[in-house]
Amino acid sequence: MVRPMPGDMVLHIKGQSAIKPGSCGVIDGVVGKHEDEYLVVFNFWPPFVGKSGGTSGVEIVSTSGGPALFLESRLMKKTDATMDVTCWRWEGMPMAGGGDYYKRTARVWLYQDGKK
Repeated sequence: MVRPMPGDMVLHIKGQSAIKPGSCGVIDGVVGKHEDEYLVVFNFWPPFVGKSGGTSGVEIVSTSGGPALFLESRLMKKTDATMDVTCWRWEGMPMAGGGDYYKRTARVWLYQDGKK
């Protein structure tokens, strides 16, 4: 069963007044770890997708931007669409100028909570 995961994209259809319909956000969190609720960041800068702490640690998705909302994963509906997203990661040890930008293919989910 395919479920929403950190690094996937969420296309907002309707429901949250802080988010313009048609906006796309990225799911933050630990890669491969399913949650019942995720922080989804809209109007985002290229997200960090890589090992926390550089070369050691777990792989995470950490995004800046906003607004950001906690959304229930059960309300995210699977699509067959994917999207290429520009991300960054450390190219070795974390240091100034040590980032590496790359393209990552992400699944796209639809979000609609039914609220006006």
